[in-house]
Amino acid sequence: MKRLRHRFESFCFRNRNKGIPNLMLFVTLGSALVYIMNSLDESYTLYNILCFNRQLILQGQLWRLFTYAFIYDGGGFLFTAIGLLCYYSLGRAVENSWGAFRFNLFYFSGIILMDIYAMFINGFADVYYLNLSLFLAYATMYPNTHFLLFFIMFVVYPMFMCVYTSFFDATMGREDIFVGFENYKTLFNDPVFWKALKNTMIIVVVSVPVTCAFSLWV
Repeated sequence: MKRLRHRFESFCFRNRNKGIPNLMLFVTLGSALVYIMNSLDESYTLYNILCFNRQLILQGQLWRLFTYAFIYDGGGFLFTAIGLLCYYSLGRAVENSWGAFRFNLFYFSGIILMDIYAMFINGFADVYYLNLSLFLAYATMYPNTHFLLFFIMFVVYPMFMCVYTSFFDATMGREDIFVGFENYKTLFNDPVFWKALKNTMIIVVVSVPVTCAFSLWV
């Protein structure tokens, strides 16, 4: 068994640069796009096109054997964003250690095994447990590393929320309305914004060097 494992690891190492590099970036970005589209479309048209459906697969819609991997809902925007960030960070770390070929083999074999299970036994497939297995792989390789969940929750998530909210007309007392880039158009056409930006830049250029120099002197 050890000899077989050694051969497998040697084969993966020789081919480590083959396959799709940074695979989890494509998975998480695709999942984020699908989640946003589903949030904006109450009929869930995109979800119905991508989800695993054994009957429709047998009728020839073979893309459903793979596209369900882009369907992810963590239970609201907060948990979905945190979940996708975690999966990307973990997947990236595992891929850096294993190489693109071995990570591709790991992820796609998980999808294929789920397809076999869903087609012959359950009839339902998702990548929830496959993504959770990234935690196990990461913990096995880096047992002493602390995952920065608080950084994601209190730094990364607020930044994402700012960007996300900027595409809506958010007014208290009614449901948010998607307006695209209208808020940015209004902002960039407002002279007060440019004046405030100019004053901020002056403060930064003047105060930051002075503060740093004073703190070093003290």
